[in-house]
Amino acid sequence: MTEHDSYRKILARIPRVMLYDDSLNRVDLLRRILKQLGSPDKTFPTIHICGTNGKGSTSTMIAQILQNEGYRVGLFTSPSLLDEREDIQYNRRMIAEDEFLAAYDVLIQEMAGMNLTQADISFFETWYLVAIIFFAQKHVDYAVIECGLGGELDATNATSNVKFAVFTKIALDHMKILGNTIEEIATAKSKIIKSDSMSVIDYPAQASVAHDIIAARAKEQHAKLWVDQDFEINLLSSDLASNLIDVRLNGRWHRALKFSLAGKYQIDDLATVLKWCSAFNASEPRKIKDASILAMINSVTFPGRMEELSSKPTLVIDGAHNVNGIDALVKTLLTVIPNRKLTVLVGFLRDKQVALCVDRLLDLPHATFVVSTPDNPERAMSSDELYRIFQENGKMQQGHLVYKAPHASAAVDYIRANADDQMIYAAVGSFYFINQVKMAWDSRGPQATQ
Repeated sequence: MTEHDSYRKILARIPRVMLYDDSLNRVDLLRRILKQLGSPDKTFPTIHICGTNGKGSTSTMIAQILQNEGYRVGLFTSPSLLDEREDIQYNRRMIAEDEFLAAYDVLIQEMAGMNLTQADISFFETWYLVAIIFFAQKHVDYAVIECGLGGELDATNATSNVKFAVFTKIALDHMKILGNTIEEIATAKSKIIKSDSMSVIDYPAQASVAHDIIAARAKEQHAKLWVDQDFEINLLSSDLASNLIDVRLNGRWHRALKFSLAGKYQIDDLATVLKWCSAFNASEPRKIKDASILAMINSVTFPGRMEELSSKPTLVIDGAHNVNGIDALVKTLLTVIPNRKLTVLVGFLRDKQVALCVDRLLDLPHATFVVSTPDNPERAMSSDELYRIFQENGKMQQGHLVYKAPHASAAVDYIRANADDQMIYAAVGSFYFINQVKMAWDSRGPQATQ
């Protein structure tokens, strides 16, 4: 059996369900497994990223700045777009199959000593533990670890030696697990703040109720809440590919910089990262240079966020999958392409506030929508149900059109059949859906422009 075959076989037997169980403290279980492994999480300092939206881009920017400084950097982020191994990266290279197998073998052997098997931990928990083992094996200088969907009960909260807790925007999402209000969700997420050796960095544009909860938790845990902000960002213009910005760092202005992450919401994520840089420079002996930040601004990429797959016709994908994300996406599209024809491919999971997401999408004037079913049998909303939600919204009387496609490949076929270089095509929603769109476009896209 080849390494690839072994890897695929392991993937097939890892449970894909979330194992939230009130009868068992799963974070405590993971801490016991880490201890059995020899506490690999204690061999490197961690930057822990938590929030609702912006975690992936914030994590990626921080990791790239650290790598630009010459550090060995581990990055754990989710969900992946095309390959599960994207979740575990070392210096922007995803874990190789043989590296995964080596770390996984260590994990399973040590779990056996605790009378545990693969069936006792979920897919996300497995990936997290493999990441920690792998980062220790690579002797990383820093690990940037993104929470999954929670805070207090998230698998990543088992991590020790956390130097920085970084919060991105907190909004309503995963309410069946985290709570029905911003207060409840912020309280759950704030529980990643655990010690007086930690610096806490909050999203500069955080809702006051969420910020107050984070600040109170930091005070309770004797952690330093970072408030100094020795930077400034001015947005000059935006398009589908990037933002043009002026940035002030350490008293010096850098003008007309191309920020390679598109979407106005990325400006606030960048502000979070610059705030973290200030905290890092105040607490770590080796300072981050402005040149490392500027290089990141110019070159950083984050698949699945305003990512352009094609220019003729223009097709972008964006993993906006909750109300806050959809609202930010709609505002961006209305700003950068106010007078262009627009077709939006849409696919959501059932556990989102889909009706509210649809209501926001219908603020796009005269847009055509192609609704589809993501590839997640347990959680996907069917194209039929999503079509009904569109049709029942009163804004549908404003000139919108909606078509059904049973799956992402069929939605891409719609673009093939109706290719128009004057049209902007955007695929939005669940990462499961935009992942399928990306794969289908990669295999069929060239035909669409013939």
